[in-house]
Amino acid sequence: MEMIAKPGGHFVAIRGGADGSAGLLLAINKNSVAYISSIYDKKHGQSVLRLHLNNGRTVAVFEPDAPDVLAQLGLDEFVADWTLNLVRDIG
Repeated sequence: MEMIAKPGGHFVAIRGGADGSAGLLLAINKNSVAYISSIYDKKHGQSVLRLHLNNGRTVAVFEPDAPDVLAQLGLDEFVADWTLNLVRDIG
């Protein structure tokens, strides 16, 4: 996966690692992300990072690429630990 963020730009370029009905995700406007969540996807057998957009759509990013996407979005604090931990998060 290759990711490039231009200084001062609104788009974060993402090439690969995202699943969607329209095909390959090339870039995302950071301002259009309403919130971010993670789930375990039984269909794909891995954890998936979900970017929930302001227009109600969701972009799924597969586990191997999730840390890079989080870093590019400026969420470095979650890069190493973005999946649900029952003891820490619920207990």
